[in-house]
Amino acid sequence: MLKLPAGDYQAELITFYEDGNVKRVFPLYGQISAYWSVEEEMEQAPYYGFVIDGQAFRIRPQCLMFYPSGKLRSITLWPGDTLEVETPAGTVKTGLGIEIYESGRIRSIEPQYNAFFYRKLKLHAENGSLRFTEDGSVLKEDPK
Repeated sequence: MLKLPAGDYQAELITFYEDGNVKRVFPLYGQISAYWSVEEEMEQAPYYGFVIDGQAFRIRPQCLMFYPSGKLRSITLWPGDTLEVETPAGTVKTGLGIEIYESGRIRSIEPQYNAFFYRKLKLHAENGSLRFTEDGSVLKEDPK
């Protein structure tokens, strides 16, 4: 178990920022093979409770990313899992995950139904195609 400011999480793989702070946590990190499928791995995945922009969710994350401060930055879902989130642009269903600001406000989300989205090309929930400023306005330009 890993204890962070955002909560306590099971961790089979952890990556770090150069300064030593936790960057990503993978609750499971099994080796998918001919003998162990992603579905079998998903069955072992723990569920956690999260509050995102005032909304409570129970999610089994494939990966969690943190800011250097230890606050949660994004939650990446397992393939096939979905989440419906109330965003400033309305209700959005995502099959990939959600990114949040350190304040807890929604930063970006990848809509489930996006003609230009291919999960095999996008492996994590950061920098979703629907992005918001911290005050909730839709971001029209790519924040470089």
